[in-house]
Amino acid sequence: MFQDLQNSVTIECTFLPDGPVLVRAQTPGIDPAPADMEFQRTRRNGRPTVFLSGSGLKGVLRSHAERLLRSGGRHACDPTKMRREDEGSPLFSCGKRRLGQPQRGFPHANQCAACFTFGSLQLAGRFRVADAYPKEDLWEETNRTEVRTGVGIDRKSQGASSGVLYDSEVVVGGGFGVRISGENFSLWQLALLLAVLDDLDRGLVHIGGAKARGMGGVRVTDRRVELSFLGATAGEL
Repeated sequence: MFQDLQNSVTIECTFLPDGPVLVRAQTPGIDPAPADMEFQRTRRNGRPTVFLSGSGLKGVLRSHAERLLRSGGRHACDPTKMRREDEGSPLFSCGKRRLGQPQRGFPHANQCAACFTFGSLQLAGRFRVADAYPKEDLWEETNRTEVRTGVGIDRKSQGASSGVLYDSEVVVGGGFGVRISGENFSLWQLALLLAVLDDLDRGLVHIGGAKARGMGGVRVTDRRVELSFLGATAGEL
């Protein structure tokens, strides 16, 4: 399936926070934390910065793509359903071989449309999502984070509940440069990915945590799609 190169695509765009965005760091840093829940950070060209991990972005894109496929009557598995007790579920992961199920000689055998597009434990995906870093002209603005305070609500008094107070570090401005590349894709797979980006821009899909509290909305701007086909002029269908 990937022994030769038939086509390739590069999608570049900018994610502009449409309100606060929270992507929690998994481990606390060495420096004193600005909030109970820190935004994830790394180093880029020697500078510390907030960023959006490629694996997290790909998970958001894939999960919504699965919803679109099922809404259109196509089968899409749930890659988190891999345990033995999940085996009878229609959403049992394609990455986990069903016991006693024959495997045909095709690399995409027994793979749903989502696994065929984004990959599974048995099959490489057609698209790769890179880590998204702040754009150079928006570097300072993106790293100018805010701390939002949350509190639990007492169900009787409808006021603040004592002892339930937490802080979240969020990104509220700037923009992240996103790069998605793919090889040997079908046009329906490219259309599916672009449909997911459209829904992100419309606010139907959010990224990060605390989505139910109004966080994670982004606008998708500056979209650029570069297509290359074997034996054809780049950028033309």
